[in-house]
Amino acid sequence: MVAKVILNKNTRATDYIYDYLIPEDMDLHIGMRVVVPFGNGNKTTEGYIVGTSENTEFENLKSIIKAVDDFIYFDESSVKMVEFIHHRYFCQYSEAIKLLLPPNVNTKFTTYYSFNQANHDINAEEISGSVLLEKIVSAISDAGKMTFEELSAITKSRSLHTALNRLTELGVITKTTVHNENIKDAEITVIKPSMDKDELYIVADKIRKRAPKQASVVETVCDYGAIHLTKLLEICDTTHGTVNTLVEKGYIFADKEVVRNDISGFDKIDLVEKPVLTAQQQVIVDKISEDISENNHSAYLLHGVTGSGKTEVYLNLIEKCISNGKNAIFLVPEISLTPQMIRQVVGRFGENVAVLHSSLTARERYDQWKKIKCNEVNVVVGARSAVFAPFENIGLIIIDEEHESSYKSEMSPKYNTIEIARYRAKQCNSTLLLASATPSVETYYLAKTGKIKLLELKNRINNAQMPETHIVDMRAELKSGNTSILSTKLQEEIAYNLRNRFKTILFLNRRGYSGFIQCRGCGYVMQCPNCNISMTYHKSIRSLVCHYCDYKTPLFNICPECGSTHIKFSSDGTQKVEDEISSIFPEAKILRMDADTTASRNAHESILAEFHKEESDILIGTQMITKGLDFEKVTLVGVLAADMSLHTDDFRSDEKTFDLITQVCGRAGRGKYGGKAIIQAYDPENETVQFSKNLDYINFYEREIEVRRLLVYPPFCEIMNFIFSSEDDLAARDGAMLFQSMLKDNLSNSGYLNHVVAYRVVPAPLQRVNGKFRYRFIMKLNYSKAVYDIIHKTAEVYRKTKNTAGLSVDVNPYNMS
Repeated sequence: MVAKVILNKNTRATDYIYDYLIPEDMDLHIGMRVVVPFGNGNKTTEGYIVGTSENTEFENLKSIIKAVDDFIYFDESSVKMVEFIHHRYFCQYSEAIKLLLPPNVNTKFTTYYSFNQANHDINAEEISGSVLLEKIVSAISDAGKMTFEELSAITKSRSLHTALNRLTELGVITKTTVHNENIKDAEITVIKPSMDKDELYIVADKIRKRAPKQASVVETVCDYGAIHLTKLLEICDTTHGTVNTLVEKGYIFADKEVVRNDISGFDKIDLVEKPVLTAQQQVIVDKISEDISENNHSAYLLHGVTGSGKTEVYLNLIEKCISNGKNAIFLVPEISLTPQMIRQVVGRFGENVAVLHSSLTARERYDQWKKIKCNEVNVVVGARSAVFAPFENIGLIIIDEEHESSYKSEMSPKYNTIEIARYRAKQCNSTLLLASATPSVETYYLAKTGKIKLLELKNRINNAQMPETHIVDMRAELKSGNTSILSTKLQEEIAYNLRNRFKTILFLNRRGYSGFIQCRGCGYVMQCPNCNISMTYHKSIRSLVCHYCDYKTPLFNICPECGSTHIKFSSDGTQKVEDEISSIFPEAKILRMDADTTASRNAHESILAEFHKEESDILIGTQMITKGLDFEKVTLVGVLAADMSLHTDDFRSDEKTFDLITQVCGRAGRGKYGGKAIIQAYDPENETVQFSKNLDYINFYEREIEVRRLLVYPPFCEIMNFIFSSEDDLAARDGAMLFQSMLKDNLSNSGYLNHVVAYRVVPAPLQRVNGKFRYRFIMKLNYSKAVYDIIHKTAEVYRKTKNTAGLSVDVNPYNMS
């Protein structure tokens, strides 16, 4: 038998599926991790079995050395998904397969060379006269054993590989490879009785006088039936020696048990009663439940206004899914994955829930993944990566806030979570539910054209009113002499809330103290030396910070260009907003929630818990506060510089602005007190700002879809962003030009050139990041397997040319920079 193996190597040169012979004495299956020899030197390498066959087109195949373990990590259907991801997102096979595994599941191989004293004298003549061989033998002899890297540091020889192979052939040294797992199951020792309990109690009585500690251990094991070793030693106040003696006598035995670490705080979440659904919620639950019960593959969009009770719909559908003997995946954006959301799910389904997201430790993620894979739970709640949860019998996939850009990966593989969810739902014949108060234009188009089913929740729960919204013209504020970040209207509303003990949320989509620092004398703006990006001032560390490469430099008081001391802070960040509000309202207790304040573990939970307390008044934040927050006493939302994101180099800028304003306004008035939203803008007449003010998604969509249709943007095409990067500016540009020329030739020769529109090569909007220059070209097309195959082949040939510019392909990017 032949195994098809993907190597655990992150290089394009090995981005293939390799054939290896399966030794007759090995029982190997798809989804297992194996150790294989690779390359001319037969280097020990880890791989994953993705298929088996009785035939191969290759000769002189190498054999698999051994299995890493006997666990099956994925099945054949997962292999098909890996092939889809590799084809669709232009990533490596190894990158795609790691999406299926918990983090840090890989093997580290270390090769040691040790001295073989027995053969030293026999082969002494063979190595005499060679300075390199004698130096190697001397070093290993002194150290006992050494790695290749250690020997390379000593010898500094390019011929080290050849020399080591020669010494190994002569038998002067031996080569041994050991492997270590980065992470594996945590085990504990459990002590159990080896014989009938009644007999053991008799034994305890017999030995009590001469060995009271042993008698105590025997009785305790009998009482518990099975007990952790550490607990046993503590209860009996004894040592390992006492236990080992009883094991040797055959009275008890030690067993190993795998333990899964629960996520901190789960055990403190009480189960909550299921509320009665409203009539409109019940209609939606009944409709989708039919498909779940009948195993129908179906896809829905639930368009529900903020506060309409979408989460309760999700929980009822998950309950229906479980009652039908199936599993459910519930995805929320990372920024919405608040403890509040997790408590709602765990509060309904208790220990039947696993959680997957980036804030967990590697050990926590591993244990949660194993719980899912071993069928110990039926529900997974998590962020983007949870779409790959290793369930086999999926009945329902829910994607909340489906419009969120965080569902698109910015790192390879640059997958779209919604596409993966569609793929898995179709593969498992299950139901997919997308939901949002502001659906993406692409998803709503699918619903309006009948490709997916549209369901609506048009009213807030318990007939609560949508917030009363107002737009403030900040130009008029400036003319009236108000130079504050806060308009007069917003200051008055905050003061009212403080007097009446209500809470306020203020949203600004920029962290830091100031957007950039500028010299008023000559106009100089401090930019990152590694990136073509202006740096942001962070008052807490009195430094300028690049938000792309994290380069930091102290704040300057004198312009490095002209020597002027007239330094201006331009644009306001969340830190500056916090300072100004503190000075206007010194009595207010203010919290700030942005990437700086939430960098530490559990910071999100701590800030939100603090805001929930009666004495907290104002929460200032960036995009992470626009969703997932539901506080009854939040009656005021202020949107500062609402139109700031309208004029960016992105065809989605209007959509993103509308979504942000609408979503953050939806945090107000979700309880019994009603709410207001103050939207501050410098272009208040802008149509998108007006649509946001009226919470008018339908008219916004109708305008936006016509613009997309006219300019041929998604959903009327796909967009590919080809990025080329190099430390050399010319190499990056030439790489882009070369690849585009090769691609056009290949498309033309295959008759597909008229299927695409390729724009000219230009510097990327972020032309230099982390010391690398970046060029790009954009291509519009409709999906065609033939065209994708041509792009793959062109990329493979390009990477073998002498051009040093790296190539990255992003399909339907959310970030056009």
